[in-house]
Amino acid sequence: MNQFDRIDREITRRFRRKKTTNLIVCSLVFIFGLTSFIYKARYEGGVLTCFREMTVDGTVFTSVTSFAVVWLNLHELKAENPRTSSLLYFCRLSSAVTELMILFIVVLGYTSLSQDRPKMLRFDMMNMHLVIPILTVVTFVLNDEAIGKCSWKKLTGGLIFLALYSVSMITLILLRVIPERKIPYKFLNFRTSQAWYTIGVAVIVFVVGYLFSVFLYWLNLKLSWPFWYKNLNGSGRKQKA
Repeated sequence: MNQFDRIDREITRRFRRKKTTNLIVCSLVFIFGLTSFIYKARYEGGVLTCFREMTVDGTVFTSVTSFAVVWLNLHELKAENPRTSSLLYFCRLSSAVTELMILFIVVLGYTSLSQDRPKMLRFDMMNMHLVIPILTVVTFVLNDEAIGKCSWKKLTGGLIFLALYSVSMITLILLRVIPERKIPYKFLNFRTSQAWYTIGVAVIVFVVGYLFSVFLYWLNLKLSWPFWYKNLNGSGRKQKA
């Protein structure tokens, strides 16, 4: 066996390890997400009540994208070759952005800037606010296939979930499907909040979300290949753009 054959076999071995790791982590995220949602729905007395909160909706979105990645990883392991999908990549990026925002809000909750500390001791709260965000961000950055160079404009795809959640919540609130006492966040209560406050909070959320999108895309692009294939020379299997 020559040097190039040994390198190719090593690349294949690391490829399978990478995909298996991603498959396991995404399976855990899916299981934690599903069980946490069921627990929260039973604890709070209904599915519709849960769907008001961005954390819950984000967990459901992340669980769905994680299941899609599990399916993709199975096909990649069978073919022994990476497969990329622009739609799935940006959905995954959006999941990672959302989970990083949730993690960021949790951290802020333990600073002097917040009056209400998140309650983390409950099963669903711990998973939705800490376990799932950490697992999602880490596995996206290190294990998901990078999509290649993207324009600044294209990285707005990382805001898919935030846009869908905002449009759906605003619509439901304006149509009074969600009554005033059930509005999940103060700035979404258009009858009591001033316009500048609502718009200002929305701008901050989307700007921070976009910065997270750029940051996570960059980390994934820079780390997902070297983390698994460092110290290997030769052509071997190349990363698809």
